[in-house]
Order: sequence, then C-alpha cells, then structure tokens
Amino acid sequence: SGRRTPLPPWPSGRAPFGASAPWSAAGGRRPGPAMLRPSLTGRTGGGILPVQEFHTSESAVCCMCFGDERFHKSYVLLAAGFEDGHAVLYRCYRTEMERSMLLSERQLPITLPLEELNAFVAMTPRADGGAPLSPTQPGKIAVHSSLLGHAGGVTSIFFGPMEDTVATLSMDNSLRLWDVDTGGLLQVFTDTCAFEAGAFVPLRQELLVAVNARGLLRVIDTTTGATVQRLRLSVGARALAFDATGEYLFAGCEDGSVHTFDGSAAAAFRRVSNVAVAQEEIQSMASVSEAPDADIGRRLVVRTAASICVLQCDYRQGGAPRLLVLRRLPVDVGKTFFSPSGLAVCCTEDDEFKLVVKSLQDGSSTDLPLSQRHARVRAAGANKQNTMIASGDALGRIVLWRRLS
Repeated sequence: SGRRTPLPPWPSGRAPFGASAPWSAAGGRRPGPAMLRPSLTGRTGGGILPVQEFHTSESAVCCMCFGDERFHKSYVLLAAGFEDGHAVLYRCYRTEMERSMLLSERQLPITLPLEELNAFVAMTPRADGGAPLSPTQPGKIAVHSSLLGHAGGVTSIFFGPMEDTVATLSMDNSLRLWDVDTGGLLQVFTDTCAFEAGAFVPLRQELLVAVNARGLLRVIDTTTGATVQRLRLSVGARALAFDATGEYLFAGCEDGSVHTFDGSAAAAFRRVSNVAVAQEEIQSMASVSEAPDADIGRRLVVRTAASICVLQCDYRQGGAPRLLVLRRLPVDVGKTFFSPSGLAVCCTEDDEFKLVVKSLQDGSSTDLPLSQRHARVRAAGANKQNTMIASGDALGRIVLWRRLS
C-alpha cells in the first residue's frame, strides 16, 4: 500500500443536490460507507487527495475558512459563503491520523459524544440513496448550521475568538454576526459602501474591526452594536490582520502599503507606521508561522497581483514591530488563501483547473488538479494542521482534499 494510484478523473455525473459523495481511486464516486479507512494513520503513501465533494448550493462559492483546531476534538468547522448571500458551516470530522496528531501535541483524548453521532448520521446522506453512513468511521462531512439573511454575495467569513460566533461581510453593505450552532442572526452593521475586510480583536473579544471600500476603519462593540472608534486611512484598504501578540493591527492597502495600528491601550487604536511593501494593490494578507515550532505570527504574508511577499515582524527595538521583507515568491494571476501554519493555496485563473499549494518558506509548490467538469475555483482554505484543504467553485461545488499520511 506504499504506492498510490494517480488522481482519478472526475465522473460525469454528480450527487443529488445537497448530498455528499465519497471517492475511490478506481473510478471517482462509489457507493458504500467507507470514504477514508479508519486505519489510515500515516502508514500509507503520502500526498493530498480529493476525498469528498459536497454540493449544498447552486450558487458560486465566494469565500471559505476553517475554524480553530482547539475547540472541537472530534471535528473542525469549515465555513463557506456563497454568491447568492447565504453561508453554510460544515463539520469536517477528523481522521484517525488527525486525532493522533492532536494527541502527539498533548491535547486531550478525542471522543464522539452520542448526540454528535446521531446528528452526524441524520445529516450525512448516501450518494446512492442507501442506508446512512456509519458514524464510527472518521473523516466524514456534515452540515452544522446555515446562515440566511444577506441580500448580496458573501465576500468574507471568519470565526469569533471562541468560535461561538461567526461574522460575514457582504456586497449588500452589511456585516452580520451569527450564532455558530443555531445559525441565528445576532447583530447587523451597515455602511454606505461594502466592507472590504474584518477581524475580531484578540485582546478584547467583544470588539471587531472592519474597513470599507473608502478606507474608513471602524471599531465595533459587538455586545452593544455601537461603533466605538473611526479611523480614516489615506487610501482604500483591502485586508486586515493582527500580529501574534494581538496588540497590533495591520491594514493592507490598495497602494501596496501596510498601515500598523497599536491596539494595546484599552482606550483606542493608534496609528504608528506606514510601510510600502509592494507597488501593486494588496489583495489579502495573514499572520502565519513557517514551521510548527516557529513563533506564530512572526511572519506577515501579503498577496499582491504579482507576488506573495513574506515579511518578518521585528520586535527587537521594542514597541511596534518593524516589517522587513524576507522574500518575494512569484505567483500566477488568481486568489491566494493562507493557512495559519504557513501554506499558500492559490486558485489559478488560466485554462488549467487546479489548486497550487505553495510553501512560504522555500517557494516549492504542488499542483492539485481538478477535472474539466468543474468550474473555476473561486475560494479555498486550509486548516492549521495542514491536513485538510477545501476548494469551492463557481457552480457551488466544494471539494475536500485530505492528506492521508
């Protein structure tokens, strides 16, 4: 079993709308309960394979993100926002290999409570219409909750610090907060133009920062709904990220600059620096770690139209971090999404239907091909363990890729 057959061609048919379908190396989807064998604990060949496709909407997938690894021992949450204005949260149940990885990191043993098993069985239909999948086998997908209410496409989705809330930004000029478990709407914040990016404040979990298309940065109290501070940027901002300390906020702007704000004081955010890191518009950015033992967030990764720029956050002089360019990695035209542990997942816009997974440390890359049956990939994400990658296309299909060893 040390060798793995090449990725199979995607079949011409598809599962019933709203259903999920497992994969086999011999011929794409197959009936039967097993998708990943429970014995897959790292003894078989390496590689990232597409193991499941699920289709809960006919609308294009616009954004995706995984939840934190530490809140649920049996599964990881995956959030996806769609062009028609709704969003869905999925449970991605861990494989035995992923459970072993948690145990090796001195986490608590993982168990599946009875209520989780029952919910899993009820919400995971068989593609062939047969009996429900067995919940005793890890690696499955289930719908956790649905978020309904936006009048425009969802452009960004991200979880709150305790993963009990999730925020969505939309083309309807609103930012909404939802209850993760029920899908209930908690708060609605509106503006005169669309929000470009948002993030929860790590040191004050009731606060959320958001920036609109005109460069107006707002600090919002999610418990009262009040805007507690407004800051005007000289240019429009496209991305927001906090550093590892949670004290400093970075805003990536359309002129290629990164503005740094000090949020350590309880009173308000204060602008401390403005550094030009590129000549092109900053499209996205994230604080990442390049290795499991590195200081998380000591790297700020910026995606522009021409490259991925890896920046060192230098704290040696005290105060706000200095941003030093470590390397620039060329990338093709298309969106890029970063995992918390230092992988870039690139969606290409050429005639090849594929994802490109790139290492931020040495620039090496791996192609994950899709068949021509699929539409262009619009969004992607990776979990912190780097064992799961999700991709969503223009027809609403979501493919879950897994590292099996």
